Amino acid sequence: MTLSGYTYQIGDLFTTSKTGVTGRIAGFEPMSNKVTRVSLVLANGSRRLAMVKTSK
Repeated sequence: MTLSGYTYQIGDLFTTSKTGVTGRIAGFEPMSNKVTRVSLVLANGSRRLAMVKTSK
């Protein structure tokens, strides 16, 4: 996934801009050309989904 010129892979740390949640990327699911659903695993083991605007 490319976001603002940075490329992210599964296992990378990722922080959401709106809520400030940080977790490791567990997976990606493209929803459209501009939006990707990112699955995050937090330090306490819980999972979160984030909708992210993406670019190519």
